[in-house]
Amino acid sequence: METARRRGNHLKDIRDALIKWRFSIKRRQYTTSPVTAAAIFPDNFISTLASNWIHFVSDLCAVLQKTPWMFLEQHGQEVFDVMRCVDDAVAAAKQEKDEERKQLLESRRQEKQLVREHKRAEREMERERQRTITQKQKEAEKAEKAEKACLCEERCAAKLAAAVATPHPGKKHHGTALEGSSVFNIVSPATPMALASSSEVCLIPFRTS
Repeated sequence: METARRRGNHLKDIRDALIKWRFSIKRRQYTTSPVTAAAIFPDNFISTLASNWIHFVSDLCAVLQKTPWMFLEQHGQEVFDVMRCVDDAVAAAKQEKDEERKQLLESRRQEKQLVREHKRAEREMERERQRTITQKQKEAEKAEKAEKACLCEERCAAKLAAAVATPHPGKKHHGTALEGSSVFNIVSPATPMALASSSEVCLIPFRTS
């Protein structure tokens, strides 16, 4: 028969429990007997049973076959129950520890997941911020171009108006009209030169524009 072996603290707990049991059975049933606790349940039996994983009461006989235990029939079940109680406690502690470790790993996994999600959200916020900045820059550039185009149109219109208002060389100046009259001596070919000074005088009104 193949049996598993206890080690470490598990082995120590089993040994301590079996030693405690043999003193307990001595007080309960063999107080008046000269048989000592060590004689009832020797140390070599304790070492053998403690180091082997016993699953059934019948396994006690197989484990102790080299050195039969004289109290096996009377106390075999009690010894088995003591070891099973310790084994169950150790198994429960191990399960609890494994569960705690599992929860710790899950907690760390969730924490890492939250960190990743937080960083991803930060990156998305930064991308959105950059998109907003870029959009505002484009709108500002568009507005600036529109303003420059408007100013250019205004300057061109002003230049055109100035060009129209400025007189060009060689063209008659149309200024303020002048009003008055001119005096002409009307001399005919028949009029003697001596009489030219006393010839008829004609006033011709004129108006310049």
